[in-house]
Parts: sequence; structure tokens; C-alpha cells
Amino acid sequence: MAAEFVQRAKEIILSCGRIVLGDQSRNVLDDSLLTLNSLLLNVRRMCTEHPRMEELANIIVRMIESIEQHKNSSFPSVRFFSANQQRTRGRPVYVISREQLEFFIEAGFTRRQMADLLHVSDSSVKRRLRSFGLKLRQTYSVLSNNALDDLVREVTQGNPSLGQRMVQGLLQSRGHRVQRQRVADSLIRVDAAAVALRWCHSIRRRVYKVAAPNSLWHIDGNHKLIRWGFVVHGGIDGYSRLCVFLKVSTNNRATTMTKAFINGTRQYGVPSRVRSDKGLENTGVGAFMISYRGPGRGSFITGKSVQNQRIERLWRDMYSACTNVFHQLFQHLEETGRLDLSSEVHMWCLHLVYVPLIQRALDRFRDGWNCHRLSEERGRTPTQLYLQSMIEHAGRGHRGVDDMFFEPQEEQLSVSEEDYGVDEEAPVASANDDELQWSSVTTPIDHEQMAELTNRIRPLDSEDGLAVDLFEQAVSFCSQALNI
Repeated sequence: MAAEFVQRAKEIILSCGRIVLGDQSRNVLDDSLLTLNSLLLNVRRMCTEHPRMEELANIIVRMIESIEQHKNSSFPSVRFFSANQQRTRGRPVYVISREQLEFFIEAGFTRRQMADLLHVSDSSVKRRLRSFGLKLRQTYSVLSNNALDDLVREVTQGNPSLGQRMVQGLLQSRGHRVQRQRVADSLIRVDAAAVALRWCHSIRRRVYKVAAPNSLWHIDGNHKLIRWGFVVHGGIDGYSRLCVFLKVSTNNRATTMTKAFINGTRQYGVPSRVRSDKGLENTGVGAFMISYRGPGRGSFITGKSVQNQRIERLWRDMYSACTNVFHQLFQHLEETGRLDLSSEVHMWCLHLVYVPLIQRALDRFRDGWNCHRLSEERGRTPTQLYLQSMIEHAGRGHRGVDDMFFEPQEEQLSVSEEDYGVDEEAPVASANDDELQWSSVTTPIDHEQMAELTNRIRPLDSEDGLAVDLFEQAVSFCSQALNI
């Protein structure tokens, strides 16, 4: 019986050796390691009665070490996000560090999601949390209903269209983690009429599919404030809905979009592909993507605005939750005669005061958006979906993912370039968005006067956030300096 087992063990070792020499892909190496570890376990059981099998066990150990060394050099693992197995007698022990658990808790993952990411059981995570004294329930902010209502009132001030998930995300971005039901109850207490109105405007969900995070970014320029010389350039990851950049500017040049895009890649990496409309402001990003990722693979995909629906949907929510405040404000300034669009001085002062204010509002919206829970993704936020999917897709040949960890293999499109990341049922953009352009207004005062004005005018210190008085002060200062 022992001789038969030894013969069978040698056949398994030779078979694994031949397979590994012929195909050194990640899956083959993992399968071979699983087979050899199981064989080693059985050989060591036989060693108590047959000491000569120690030599066979040593051969298997050396083979396992050789395969693991080759695997680690060819496919570097994301070690922080994996639970290492410690070899001991009996059942192997999974080593999960406190830093790993604290990272997942801070990102808002549930215990079940942590277990899936670490490839261990839910009970293993539960035991480690208990041993480190970490409790998920303690991560929720301790707020009375009155304190929560004050925060919700502050967040929704001037924006009655903000819903439960968006408010929850905005609160979390400010360091307050609150249960969704408490947020929903608070919204009703603060403004019941707005809750009822939002319910009437609920939309039907549509199906959208992209391979992985960083597989496809959607970029575009938003022109809702173009009448007053403001353009918002933005990008969103198609898979996770993570907003990767939002930047307001006073021109629609290709260099401005490219700079905003590059800043986004510094934080989230370079995507495998980018989809945009055919606007000239996107040509710089197209040149960068083709140069970085290579031609002939769909690195930069262009089409109609109605096909770029991920970013178009972001624009809808951004206007509803953020920029509509400035739209209404600027209209009011025009109607009351305090803003003259034909005056270069008025336009320059408007940009001086409101570019930093709009950018601050966009940053807050972006933080809230990335923390708001998605109903069709089991309540995960875009940030959670991005992090979890990055870990799960690492090493599977997705360029945008693998570049964050190790050198990837080439990735091929499974569908036509024209149809990648498109939903034909989402005609959101207006037909003339591609034709809008804007040039920056020249500075009407000299450098010394500019230094004096910027010392007086500090938009981000404005108490009400609207800064109408600062705009009027800037107009008055420039008019006196120019003797108008």
C-alpha cells in the first residue's frame, strides 16, 4: 500500500512539474500549489510509520517553494489586502493585521465584505475584530436627533433636491457616519415637502456593463454655467461610478481639460480607455491616452454625448445638488442689475470671486458623491466598489487595474470600440453641447492693484457662501482703479 502511494505521489509531482513548465499562468501556478500542498499533508501523515518518506516530503517542499518564488516574482500580490496563512501543526492560521481591519472599517465595509476581500470566513473576521477590540457599531457617530437635524439642514441648505444617499454620503465625507434610516427620518423632519417632491421625480434604472475599475473613464465638460463664463470639466470611472476629478475653469481649452485629467490619474491611476464626446477640448486627453496606452486598441473612444451617459448622469446630479445654487444666484444678479455680462470688469470680478467658491462646492459634492450608497450595488459606495473591485480584479489582465500593482498583459476589447461603455437608452445630453466654447477674460488691473484686491477679497472666508458683497466690492475697486 505504501509503495503504491509513493508511486502515485511521484506521478503527481512529475505531472505538476510538466504543467508548470508548459504554462506559467497565475491560475496554473495556484492549482499546482493547491495540489502539492494537499499531497504534502498526506505524505507527512505517512512519515510517522514510514520515515523514508521524509525525503519525498522534502522534495515536495522544495518544489512548492520554487513555484511560490516564481509566482511572487511574476505576479506580485497585493499583500496588504490578503490574509496570510501561517503554517502550523493542525489547521493553518490566517494572519489578519489590525491595520487591515482598520483600513476596511474606515472605508465603511461590512464584516461580510471584509471576509470576501480577505478570502476568509465571516467568523474569522469576527474573531479578529473581537481580539483587537474593534467594533463596527462604534464607528457610527453618536448624534442626537437635534444635532443630526442641524447637520442635515446645513448640508441641504439651498439644495432641497438632495436625497437620502447623497446626504448620507455628504455627512460621511465630513466625518459623520450615520445610519441611512436616521438620515431618512431627519430629512422628513427638516423638510417633508422636499422629500415628497423627490419621490415624484424618481427615475428608472438602466443596465450598464464595463469590465473592471479603471477599464473605462468617461470625461466631459459641463456648460450649465457657460453664460457666465464657467466650465466644469469632470471624469467618472464607468465601473464603480467613482468621480475621479471635477474642476471649474473660465475657459474650455484642451490644455485645461488635460490638466484636470492628469491630476485625476495621479490619484487613481491611468485608465485603460477613455470615452468622450467629439468636443475639441478633449483632444489633449486623446493624445495623451494614445501615447500612453498605444494606438489601435481603443485607448480613446469618441462618440455622441448621448452615448457618454455615465458622465451625463453625473452632470444631472451635480446640477441638482451643487451648481444650481450658482445658476440661480447669477440669474438673480443679472435681473437686479448688479451683473452686466457686457462688461469685462464685471465678468472678471465674477470669475475672481466665484471660481474658488464653485470649486469648493464641487469638491464637497465629489466627496459626498464618492461616499453615497448605490442601491443597485447592495448599498456599497463608489469608493468601496472601486477599492473592492481593484483588489478582486488584480492580476486578471486589466490594464487600468494591473498598472496599480504590477506589470500587466495586453488587454483586448470583447466588444466593438463604438459600443464599449454605451447605453442607447440614456439620451441625456443636449445636442449642442459640443459647440460651446469660452475664452478667459483678461485682467483689467495691474499687478500691484491685483495684489491689493486679492488681499481685500477672500471668497473662501465668506460667511454665507454666496459672497455677493465681495463681488460688489471687487467691481467697485476695479471701477475706481480704471476711473470708470
